[in-house]
Amino acid sequence: MFKRNANWILLFIGLACSFTLEGGDLKIHVINVGWGSSVLLEGPTGRHVLLEAGNSGLGKSRVVPYLQAKGFQALDAVLLGHMHQDHGGGLQEVGDAGFKAPLNYWNGSSGGSSTVHAWVTATGATILNPGNVLDLGGGATATCVASNGAILGLPGNYSGGDENDNSIALLVNYKSFEYLWESDLGGAKDADDTCSSRSTSQMDLEVPMIKAISPGGAHPLLPATGVDVIHVGHHGSQSSSHPLYLRMTHPQLALISTGRGQSGTWALPYIQTVDGVLLSGVNGCAGVEAPLVLQTEDGDMNYNNQRSTSGHAVGNIVVRTDGAHYWVSCNSDNGDAPFIATGTLPEERQAAGIPLGTEREFTCKAAGAANTITASISEPASDLTVAPGSSVGFVGSAKDSSPSATLSYAWDFGDGTNASGTSASHAFSNSGAAALTRTVTFTAVDGSGALGSATRAVIVASGGDAQPPTISVLETGSTGSIAFSATASDNVGVTKVEFYVDGALQGTATASPYTLTVDSTTLTAGVHTLTGKAYDGAGNVGTSASVSFTVIGTPVTYNEVESNNTQATANAVPGNVTQILGYLNSASDNDDWFTLTVPAGHTLTLDMTGPTASQQVYYLYLNSGTSQVAKSTNASTTQHLSYKNTATTSKSLTIDVHRITSYSRVTPYTLNVGR
Repeated sequence: MFKRNANWILLFIGLACSFTLEGGDLKIHVINVGWGSSVLLEGPTGRHVLLEAGNSGLGKSRVVPYLQAKGFQALDAVLLGHMHQDHGGGLQEVGDAGFKAPLNYWNGSSGGSSTVHAWVTATGATILNPGNVLDLGGGATATCVASNGAILGLPGNYSGGDENDNSIALLVNYKSFEYLWESDLGGAKDADDTCSSRSTSQMDLEVPMIKAISPGGAHPLLPATGVDVIHVGHHGSQSSSHPLYLRMTHPQLALISTGRGQSGTWALPYIQTVDGVLLSGVNGCAGVEAPLVLQTEDGDMNYNNQRSTSGHAVGNIVVRTDGAHYWVSCNSDNGDAPFIATGTLPEERQAAGIPLGTEREFTCKAAGAANTITASISEPASDLTVAPGSSVGFVGSAKDSSPSATLSYAWDFGDGTNASGTSASHAFSNSGAAALTRTVTFTAVDGSGALGSATRAVIVASGGDAQPPTISVLETGSTGSIAFSATASDNVGVTKVEFYVDGALQGTATASPYTLTVDSTTLTAGVHTLTGKAYDGAGNVGTSASVSFTVIGTPVTYNEVESNNTQATANAVPGNVTQILGYLNSASDNDDWFTLTVPAGHTLTLDMTGPTASQQVYYLYLNSGTSQVAKSTNASTTQHLSYKNTATTSKSLTIDVHRITSYSRVTPYTLNVGR
């Protein structure tokens, strides 16, 4: 670590340096403190700057254990973004544990918590003003671009009296990498934000700030490509992430510090911030490609079903960059298990493409390099051994440095067999006396010719005597003329596959691909089961697991009974109903609730179309008791949900049709139900 002195941390714009000592990687540690915020900047040459330390008690229970687990022994500086308890309550605890810093900074505000002001007094903290620069070492810097209502390069003060509006915002730069941190800064609804349906008392500092530091602004610091990573302000509340701010930053990665400890009726992160803006996409409110959204936890309040769980809750987050590329990972070094509203921590990390112990790579937008693709295989998680004829499923994913690029995918199973798509299943055969190794390769290619690949080794055990054939059946249709395809193989050779519907032989296929097409008009309406038998030349027989499929007869319609605006007053939908008609017919009619039963092992599908004339926009939610088990991904006129009842008994579920905009007293919405 560099020797500290009183001058290294606070530089000013325009001050020239005679040399720059090159270092390693810049790291950004987002420490999980639940509802609150704590970030550690680790400079390329070993300087450590702590940005906040969460609420009282969490400095001791979460921040200090994290610093100790990482092997950090001292801090060079501490910065408090604004004077609220959930950001600064833990700072004194960090200092009391031996992590006192010689340099401390704050926003100079008179508002906020007396506990936090006591920390300012005890440390003799210095006010950080727009234009001040923190030297992180190795050429990395953190420039103050907003503080106490003032914005770099602009006259006047933009604060409206809310302490959140007084937050410090920092632009962290290392070579071609840009990270923008803004504590609880606001981006209120105004003339540039007519699409997010949010309400806030905070002022909009995000838009004037990003305009000022963008090319052509009052004090341009950013390249034309914008920002690589943003730290979403105010824990993803209604006041954060103005659509114009998102369009101008155009990040690839959005981080949210949020979680347990919320009070009142807050719902952080807010659904119309995460789903309605951050993840809305090119055709949505944001108008740009959606970033990968990672958050430390899911929030533990859900006021009026407005909390979003669409971001991936992964616990502590680390962003590492060499200035041309950056890598994101997650870890549990402070021993804390994040609160996950749905699913599990491994599932959330897997869905985000960063299983524990892995990193996901991005290319810095300003690096100007040609498109690069990072490909990975998530399933199976490691090399594996299989028996002859065993069918194995593979799942791959890829990230292109060009957000708008279209990728194509291919699998090579190492035995002359190929497949396309992000997932594939393959049966590995071996009739020999010795085990053999196959190398499975997953490849992703974009239109510019950029290519990425990943591999898995598969050891196929020796074949020996003839083995029973392996068969799996895939349903490829659900109504009308229903087609099924089967895969079957072993080390002797499959001669035919027989298909049975409800135990009766329906057809035989003698060549791959083995296919059966069922005319649904010959079957009664309802659920049917399909099984397959594969035969080989040695007389062995392999049988597939059963596949359930539904034949839909004449639609049975259920008309909504009004006064079903709460879950407690939900309409009970009979088991034979295949279509629900309902109205959200006034500005105060926001929700319709319906309960129905899904048999064990069956999948419930919901396909909804709203009246296009009134341009109603919806979300669909599916609850089991008071727990949410599924929800639609984006607000729109059409919605789709599916949920499989994996229990051994029937399950009662509740549908919430939630209106976002407009209403109709004339044309109903249609909700098609499949079970």
